[in-house]
Amino acid sequence: MLNDLKESRVPKEWHMKAWQLDRLGGTLSFKDIPVPEPRPGSVLVRIEASSLMSYLKDYVEGKLPMYNPPKRAFTPGGQWCGRGARNRPKCLAH
Repeated sequence: MLNDLKESRVPKEWHMKAWQLDRLGGTLSFKDIPVPEPRPGSVLVRIEASSLMSYLKDYVEGKLPMYNPPKRAFTPGGQWCGRGARNRPKCLAH
């Protein structure tokens, strides 16, 4: 399937909705953000469903000390399903 994806750049005008956390223990906000550009060897996946796990509350509140979060706003998540949207050179399909 991934070999059928077109190698291309994501248009700058494309946006998506995402829950973003400004920092662990911080504010969780539903935002309109630019679609990320996949890095070489990566695939951009359009998420169609995502689960809300029981541990997510502790994660969002910063109560999982072993996790090293990004230094900027990020989208928390774990289990999901989706479809490949774009790929980049050197992306391997399995």
